[in-house]
Amino acid sequence: MLERYCSTAEFDDSIPPKYRYSLTRYWGEEDFSFSNNICAFILMNPSTASASTDDATIKCCVKLARQWNCDGIIVMNLYALRATRPNDLWKEYERNNKKFATIVGSENNQKLQELAGNAKVKTIVLGWGNLSKYRDGKEKIQDEEEEIKRRVKEIMNFEEWKAKKKAIRCLCKGGKGTKSSPYFPMHPLGYQRMHNRYPERYPVINSLDNLVEWDNDN
Repeated sequence: MLERYCSTAEFDDSIPPKYRYSLTRYWGEEDFSFSNNICAFILMNPSTASASTDDATIKCCVKLARQWNCDGIIVMNLYALRATRPNDLWKEYERNNKKFATIVGSENNQKLQELAGNAKVKTIVLGWGNLSKYRDGKEKIQDEEEEIKRRVKEIMNFEEWKAKKKAIRCLCKGGKGTKSSPYFPMHPLGYQRMHNRYPERYPVINSLDNLVEWDNDN
């Protein structure tokens, strides 16, 4: 059978779109509606990728999922605000009197919670990274670390996901994170950079079975 390629993205209604809630790339042989071999990634925030354009992160996620013999990916984020750098995400948060709704997006919680019931998704890869290089000033970084921990607890029901037979994985825990956040799951691009520098410590991951299992104690 020939490979089918499907590319979609879901945004808010503003022009240009301010929030991206999900992005899908599919290359499986059978019709997308019948596939049950999709890998979901949950990252920090979306950047420039759209239905027709890939950014560096999406290219990396596609490459990984193909290595793992998946039929496609769904990419979602803790925060739906489009920003080319996480630093821009937190600047927007501060400009809006530290209202989290301005960076989360009105539909993002619902979209993330719907992953539990998505029969197409068997594996969820966490990869929002750490904040060690995003901000200057230990106090601000600490505040943002605590916010991300709170956000994860708010929207991610790991027990429900596991009950629905979802495998919760990450590429690597921690990495060069700050001492107070050693278990933040490494971002796909971060893992790729570390592999290029230290291939023995960060080897190519050719199978979903070789990913690190995520537990509820992180």
